[in-house]
This record gives sequence, C-alpha cells and structure tokens, in this order.
Amino acid sequence: MEEPYDPETARELIRGILDGPGMTVFTKRAKEALMKSEMTSGDAVNVLRGGRIAKGVHAASGWTYRAETSRMRVEFSFRPGELVIESAGRTHR
Repeated sequence: MEEPYDPETARELIRGILDGPGMTVFTKRAKEALMKSEMTSGDAVNVLRGGRIAKGVHAASGWTYRAETSRMRVEFSFRPGELVIESAGRTHR
C-alpha cells in the first residue's frame, strides 16, 4: 500500500495500530495543543476511532490526515508500525 491512503484504509490502519502491537506517538506540538485545548490523550484516541477521516494532504514530511468529530479534530500521520499524532484541538463551530 502506498500513501495517500483513502479514508477507509486509514481507519483500518488506525484501528490496527491502536488495537494491535503498534505504537501511538504524540509529538511535542500535539501534547502542547492537547493541553491548550483541555483535551486528553483519550479524547484524541476517541476522535481517531470514531471521527470522520479526511483524505491525506501532502506535507513536507510526508502525508498528514485529519480525523474530526463535531467537537474535536486530530491531525496524524503514519510511520511503519506507528500512528503519529501531529496536532489536536477543539473545533469552534
């Protein structure tokens, strides 16, 4: 499989990593964003599990994806065997 992944493939990879032997990594930026938004790592995981997954966007470091619910969003990427949380926050609607 090559990136960018379609939303369903991304969801399967997310669940495989969260439920399997893979690792979830929070970047420093993501940790700061979670604290600023008064979110927990559990909130981020819940958004990843149940949120709407958008198509990948090409960034300087590779492909970045977004999972969203009506109240929160999480930006993430994949590395072999890892789910990397890049940023997170509350949506203001």
